[in-house]
Amino acid sequence: MKMRAVACCVLSCCALLTSSAFAFTSKEEKIAAAAEHLKTIETVNSLDGENMKPWHLKYSYTLHGAGGKSATGTMEEWWVSPSKWREVHTENGKSSTHMYVDQKEYLSPDPLPMEAALVTLHEAIVHPVQFMSDGGTAGLKPVEPQEHPEKFGSLALSCVERARAISSEDTIPLGLFPTFCVSADNALRVTSDSGVLIVANLSGKFQDHNVAVKLTGSQNNVPLFEAKIDSLRSMEDTPADWWTEGLEIYKGGAVRIGSGVMLGQRLSTVPPQYPASARAHHVSGAVLLRAIIGEDGHIRELEPVSFPSADLALESVRAVSQWTYKPYILNFKRTEVETSIVVNFNVY
Repeated sequence: MKMRAVACCVLSCCALLTSSAFAFTSKEEKIAAAAEHLKTIETVNSLDGENMKPWHLKYSYTLHGAGGKSATGTMEEWWVSPSKWREVHTENGKSSTHMYVDQKEYLSPDPLPMEAALVTLHEAIVHPVQFMSDGGTAGLKPVEPQEHPEKFGSLALSCVERARAISSEDTIPLGLFPTFCVSADNALRVTSDSGVLIVANLSGKFQDHNVAVKLTGSQNNVPLFEAKIDSLRSMEDTPADWWTEGLEIYKGGAVRIGSGVMLGQRLSTVPPQYPASARAHHVSGAVLLRAIIGEDGHIRELEPVSFPSADLALESVRAVSQWTYKPYILNFKRTEVETSIVVNFNVY
């Protein structure tokens, strides 16, 4: 009986070990699964994918600026394909047009400035899964997406963070890298990126894709913008929509400017606070960020390149996302800038 009991015990242990082996998921498999889920999230929440039929969109927005100032306006877009679209931005009774057609980009001669918050808002509606191109930046770690459950009040979501490999044993905090949180049907409900939190308060469906009908954006719990879609409908592609008369050829995109030059353009800063955990463990060093500074001089995108700890990197993103710069002028026009920013932490 004892031998039989021992044998049964051994068999049971073997069964448990076998079951555990099959249930085990390697780090590489988790990364691959998260990357695949991120692709799905991008596809089903974008209006400008290859499988979309032509559409017309109009939404109203309010941007909240410093000192309690607010600006209201509308944005319209006529979209046929990624290489054929037209946007009309209207604010304070003035309108400007931005168009891409026949492999050329056009812009009104005296366009309304595209504030960084408005660019972020437009992306959140049309193509919300956005992240900076690697662009040959030296020192970037490979992308290793992570997926984990998160609760926002009573709302349970699955969050995929487009994280990069880190050399330390740190747990990557939520929001350090672009993070996209979805409900069970993959509708994007919360996005955290570059210090900005975007919440889709109401979602809908269009051409079998998820769309944020009402959404709000905030930065460090301060309102940044809110918007609602007034209309979104399918349309016919008609030649009258693509007249370029009165528009100028435009070469868009951020220009690369050295960190020393942009240091002289800086108008205001928010000093980072030394995280208590990092100070207690005497963690110090430099956090290197790459940044996109919008036409209005506000930070539009931030991504950590290298850092001594995740806590220091997260605090750097929180602080730097609030810095402002003089608008960079190139060829007499305000221009987006890509640059590097270094934040130093020293324990005294």
